[in-house]
Amino acid sequence: MASTKGAHRVLVVDDEPQICALLREVLSLDGHMVFTARHGGEALKALGNGKYSFLIMDLTMPVKGGLETLRDLRDRGHAMPVLLMSSHFPDDVRRACTGQKGLMLLEKPFSLTELRKIVARHTPARA
Repeated sequence: MASTKGAHRVLVVDDEPQICALLREVLSLDGHMVFTARHGGEALKALGNGKYSFLIMDLTMPVKGGLETLRDLRDRGHAMPVLLMSSHFPDDVRRACTGQKGLMLLEKPFSLTELRKIVARHTPARA
């Protein structure tokens, strides 16, 4: 595993434990410190307890879904880049997300290489 000194803190929010475990494993290999949450409520709590460089979040989750969580975190002043994941993005969701700075959409299933490139492109280089 790569050194975590100066690592970016990435929060992965998904109600599927397998997705969280896979993304933790893959992104940790790139030197990121990866934290997980099962739904938007847990994500907002985690965001209140620490600073994160990047947020990866599923669109559809119980308790609090991705769009509702995104609105709440922007209302609270969090401006980190966000990658929303879903197996399908309805047209109204795509329209709602279009033009939002720092917001990207990624359809499941996705390539881990593609995911890693997106995270690398949106986290500043470390010294």
